[in-house]
Amino acid sequence: MNNLHEETHWVGSLSWKAHTKANITLINTMISDVEVTAHYDVLVFWNPEPQRTLREQALRYHPRILWDLIEYTLLSIGESPHLLNMMGLNQPYFKTFYGSYFITKPQHMKKYVRWISKIIHFLETDRKAQNMLWRDSKYEGDLKVARIVYNLPFYPLHAFLGERLLQYFFNTRGATILTADEYVILKQPSVKK
Repeated sequence: MNNLHEETHWVGSLSWKAHTKANITLINTMISDVEVTAHYDVLVFWNPEPQRTLREQALRYHPRILWDLIEYTLLSIGESPHLLNMMGLNQPYFKTFYGSYFITKPQHMKKYVRWISKIIHFLETDRKAQNMLWRDSKYEGDLKVARIVYNLPFYPLHAFLGERLLQYFFNTRGATILTADEYVILKQPSVKK
């Protein structure tokens, strides 16, 4: 991460199946719009449920098991309960998004990588966290990848935790976040009355 060139404007993650969930043309337009992107730290390309808080998502899709893991992990590494409470806020105070559909500026990614490295170390060394992490996530989609990657008949919580921690980090560190939905509204021509 220390070798990022000065001319690198954005780094992030875009799923290999982004074309099935996000508007690729819109992503390209957002990235290219210097007028708008100069004012934001993070661009978010897919937030299918902006009306749900991060906490509500975690409780709805992975019963209580994901929320317990999030709380335990964040409190164990020294995050404040006040910051954890932010995960119960709606937009615009806390913007939810899926982790494999975002970009950020290199300096913010460096801070995120340092922070997530601390969490990974904790998850690898704490027995309770390990037990929580490897539980069945209750994911209801296609389990083919779970069988190949994990050699299990279910998905453990790794990917789901990662997506939520990414949102948590950027929202609690004061990053300015622009979602694709907001961008479309921002770029609509104003209607004169």
